[in-house]
Amino acid sequence: MRKSLSTLVVATATFVTVSLTNPPLAAQPEITQATLASMTQPDGSPLLPKNTKLVRVEKQTTGVMIELSAEAVERPWRPADVKMFAERLRQAAALPSSAEIVVVVGTRPLEEYVPPYWREKRAPRCGRSKALPAPSAPLREVARPAGAPAITNGLAGKHLVISASHGLYYDKNTGRWMWQRPRMFTTVEDKLTMSVVIDYLIPMLERAGATVFACRERDPQLHEVIVDDEEAKGAAAGTFECRGFSLSSAPGFGKTLESYPEGVNPHSLGKTHEASLPVTGAFARWTPRIPETGEYAVYVSYAANKNRSPRAHYRVRYFGGVQDVYINQQMAGNLWVYLGTFRFA
Repeated sequence: MRKSLSTLVVATATFVTVSLTNPPLAAQPEITQATLASMTQPDGSPLLPKNTKLVRVEKQTTGVMIELSAEAVERPWRPADVKMFAERLRQAAALPSSAEIVVVVGTRPLEEYVPPYWREKRAPRCGRSKALPAPSAPLREVARPAGAPAITNGLAGKHLVISASHGLYYDKNTGRWMWQRPRMFTTVEDKLTMSVVIDYLIPMLERAGATVFACRERDPQLHEVIVDDEEAKGAAAGTFECRGFSLSSAPGFGKTLESYPEGVNPHSLGKTHEASLPVTGAFARWTPRIPETGEYAVYVSYAANKNRSPRAHYRVRYFGGVQDVYINQQMAGNLWVYLGTFRFA
């Protein structure tokens, strides 16, 4: 059994390539911006949203790849719509029935912009996935005070994913971040429902025994401190030290970029440490430099594997006490796992 550790946090894309196996095309297809503009749906309305641009047409050996601008997915797409669009392209360019037509927006095929519910092949909506067997232990177990009874019923052992409503998006027309919902009656839905979910719903579920994953950040703290296991001694964010742990081949969080572009997973850019159990005297310690007294949500990141500890022991020393938390490192690897919210000074 091994224990993994990586990071503690206190509060260019590749063009899609497709294998084409049909007979080769004789000539470059004639598909232009005017071709797209002329396409209509059965009711006569435009097939593509306004301002959709033809980025490029690339002739493959046995088919054609067409890249459209981001405006193309400003309309809802269904499988039938994607097929209809491909057939309209085939007719407009006089392509043979054997020619494969691949349409992409950005780096993704157009089919991937169809919501999962409407896809012809979709994952089951209810029940436990066959790919996710029941865990050997809960992801997160908070040590209870001496004499306090353990939570054995209610939501004990359950893992819930909670979305606290909508959030900010970047509006390229105004050049700024905006709320997704309008301001109505002196409030904004994006903020109102979050205040209910974060302050009331999630704590209620956790007190009933559940482990809750929050899709939106639950911590209103303005400061963020990330202490990485590759942190140099004397780093501004804090210090990391360990004994009995060695570098692992498994990837972990990496503080290598000021910002992470779409498609880049920061939890794959760094390294992790591990210790083979049983081992005597092994420890890892993250000591953050807290910029201002206040309450901070504490998260950890690690590399998960079936040979990891199902009950890795974390101890949080905060302003006012000590809290022990046990994490099942056989699951939820390479993301931020919530330990709790504590006051630091």
